[in-house]
Amino acid sequence: MRYLLYCICEPTPDSCDLPAGVENCPVVVVTDGDLCAVVSPIEQRSDITRPGVERILAYENIVETLHRRHAVLPVRYGCVFDDASEVIDLLRSRRGVYQAALCQLRGRVEMGIRALLHPTDEAQGRHGHSRTLTDLFHSNAQGIPPGRAYLAARRLCYAERDRLDEQLGKQVEAIRQAFAGLFVESVLQDRPFQNAHDGATAISIVFLVDREKLGPFRRAFLTFSQAQPTRLLLSGPWPPYSFVPSPSPSPAGGGPG
Repeated sequence: MRYLLYCICEPTPDSCDLPAGVENCPVVVVTDGDLCAVVSPIEQRSDITRPGVERILAYENIVETLHRRHAVLPVRYGCVFDDASEVIDLLRSRRGVYQAALCQLRGRVEMGIRALLHPTDEAQGRHGHSRTLTDLFHSNAQGIPPGRAYLAARRLCYAERDRLDEQLGKQVEAIRQAFAGLFVESVLQDRPFQNAHDGATAISIVFLVDREKLGPFRRAFLTFSQAQPTRLLLSGPWPPYSFVPSPSPSPAGGGPG
């Protein structure tokens, strides 16, 4: 029998009162001292680790049900252990890390903000749009040796990228400052995505917020978003997926994180 891991949390009297898990598998709690792992026993040949909409929703339902009651450390979907002893080993080997993380996350939730940021005309260059490396190469190639033209184009391209990054950084910081005092930590998720057509950059910032500050956080978002030229989207509250410890040594299906 293998075990699909949902999250790690502190043992509580009602932690077993949970709905059915992924593929309607039962959800059980493996406890070791002051930590527990919430898992579903699955058959050895089960393909339950392959993601799908229904499976992900069932997984998230377990995590969110627990998160409404306790501090939890969600894990990446598809984390599977070959037997219960591996689950116990995980709790023991990472006990200090998980205890500290649970203490940090207790009473806190994750809020997300998505924004479409537009660089200023100065950051975009004199022509109001970003020039590609090919554009720069052709504009400098006439009468200039190809190697020198290429290097010049590269320098211009990197200089423009640096200007855009600096401008983006200022805009991201402005978003963070709008919520000063209302969050514990923030993370800029993934790599910003830039639209080649208009130079706009899509970003996602997540904030770790005390539950009692959710109201002020939402009000600050409303005030800030109404003053912006582009639309901002607010999501949450969610379990703190973005603030769990770094992955542990991987079991059969990958470790927490």
